[in-house]
Amino acid sequence: MSKPSAVHPKLSDVWALTWQRLGPRRLAYAAGLILSLSQSLIMMLDPFIINLVFNALEAREFADVRLIVAAGTAVFFFLTGTFLVGEYLKQDALNGLNTGLMAQAADEAQRLPLEYAQSAHSSDLVQRAAHDTQRMTGILNLLLDRMADQAAMFAMAAAYLLALNWRIALPLLAVSPLILAAGRLIRRRLKAIGSETAEQEAAVRLCLQDALQNLEIVRALGAEDWMTERFARERTRLNRLYARRTWWQQAVMLTTTSLSNLIILVTMLVVGLLAIRGEMALGSLMVYFALVWRINGPLESIGQIWGQVQEQIGASGRVFRLLKAEKEPQAVAGEAPAPSPAQGGLTMNGVSFRYRRFAEPLLPAGPSPAADDEWTVRSIDLELATGTFTALVGPSGSGKSTVAKLAAGLLFPHSGRIRICGLDPREDAEAARALVAYVPQTPHMFGGTIRDNIAVGRPGASDEDVTAAARAAMAHPFIVGLPDGYDTVIREHGRTLSGGQKQRIALARAVLSGRPVWILDEATSALDAETEREIIAMLLRLKATGHAILFVAHRLAAVTGADEIVVMQAGSVAQRGTHEELLRDRQGLYRRLWESFAPMQAASR
Repeated sequence: MSKPSAVHPKLSDVWALTWQRLGPRRLAYAAGLILSLSQSLIMMLDPFIINLVFNALEAREFADVRLIVAAGTAVFFFLTGTFLVGEYLKQDALNGLNTGLMAQAADEAQRLPLEYAQSAHSSDLVQRAAHDTQRMTGILNLLLDRMADQAAMFAMAAAYLLALNWRIALPLLAVSPLILAAGRLIRRRLKAIGSETAEQEAAVRLCLQDALQNLEIVRALGAEDWMTERFARERTRLNRLYARRTWWQQAVMLTTTSLSNLIILVTMLVVGLLAIRGEMALGSLMVYFALVWRINGPLESIGQIWGQVQEQIGASGRVFRLLKAEKEPQAVAGEAPAPSPAQGGLTMNGVSFRYRRFAEPLLPAGPSPAADDEWTVRSIDLELATGTFTALVGPSGSGKSTVAKLAAGLLFPHSGRIRICGLDPREDAEAARALVAYVPQTPHMFGGTIRDNIAVGRPGASDEDVTAAARAAMAHPFIVGLPDGYDTVIREHGRTLSGGQKQRIALARAVLSGRPVWILDEATSALDAETEREIIAMLLRLKATGHAILFVAHRLAAVTGADEIVVMQAGSVAQRGTHEELLRDRQGLYRRLWESFAPMQAASR
């Protein structure tokens, strides 16, 4: 569970993470910062040259004026080149930082427990990884680049001003911190607005993604107006937050600008009075006016930058919530237990599971109730020995898919134990899942070609292996019938493919993976009866080679030859046995299911 500080990070939290993630780029970034300070030197070059030029003109030393202008021009171009090099180094380091943060956030999102990940919309996780991480990069840039640059200019101008006339400079510098205080006074308000705005931006993205990814359903339901109204409602809320943010930003700007102008006005009156009395040279007067702007400008900017930092810190809480959320268990490097051939197959002993409630994405609402009716599955005992074919059947909502996900290491039991070839998924989920070929009822298709989608099962597999896997899964005939064959590009979510075609591609992935345990969750539900029989025959051949197979059946006729049929009812095992044994129990659930499906099974033959 996330710690409170992770949900509402402090500046020190953001600093620690971003500075650590910079890694080997720190030196380049530091060099870029130092070189970029040449911009402040350029800004200070003007008053320095003005002082020299006016003093030379006053003394009628015109040759010196030409020399000063020529030297100043040369220094200007040198500093400009230095500044450009510094900007390149900084930007390159920041790009690397942003890439690293995005990759880390994406990796962390992939390692969320499945029920955690499912508590958030996919667009919300994308927003955290792709957009909110940029806000964290922005904080580092605001602090070390813009604020440091303004602070350097302020320091140089203050030093120069003190050298000219410390008695006039001290009062000016003494009241200048009032400008900084304006931004600090409302930091909490800006941080809260930043957090609310980031959450609402994610909500707007969710609406857009829902509408665009489900165009077929939206149009079929005639829900275009409903979707538009939903988006408009969420966007209106976001606009209100933008308006609030702008109001507070303008409040900071108005306050800092007013204080700055007041300080400048008073200072100019004092300096003008001294000049009238002849107590200040013309060059010093011009320099003093220039330096006053060089001091108050940075102070205004620092106050406004500080407000922006507070907003970004508030928004970065979404990233910290993702980074600090509970992750799937992983074994410590070098301590991961190896799968045992002697303990092949899969066992489930006394496994119970309930889905947790979430107060908000990635944050559990607290312990789930322990009442019996809250359990999704209860006290499941299952053994898939090597070289066996086990079928899981039962009415809808009986917990079959949950058992399949538990067996595949995608969910973790709240009590009981699961062993996959001797490995406990709660000790090292990734290693345990690497032994399982899991095929869901609705498989996901990735962007790319059909060849790419099959090769996901074993990255680096040869084209010959991909083709052989497709043949085994009965996918080869329809693939070669496409204009581009295996190089056919699959559109988003495989919308150009039928359900049966997607299932066969997913089965080909499983074949290619060569994993010893197979979990199929109604993986042939979209296939015709003849193709399903061919797939079952392929599975029986796999069984003969030592594979352990758990098949969640959509049609009972497909699994009559299973070594064991486990019948689920209301989250528990109601019956188990072979097809013949279960049919002999005339009062049993399996017999009732078989008789209710018999007419459909006969029609499908």
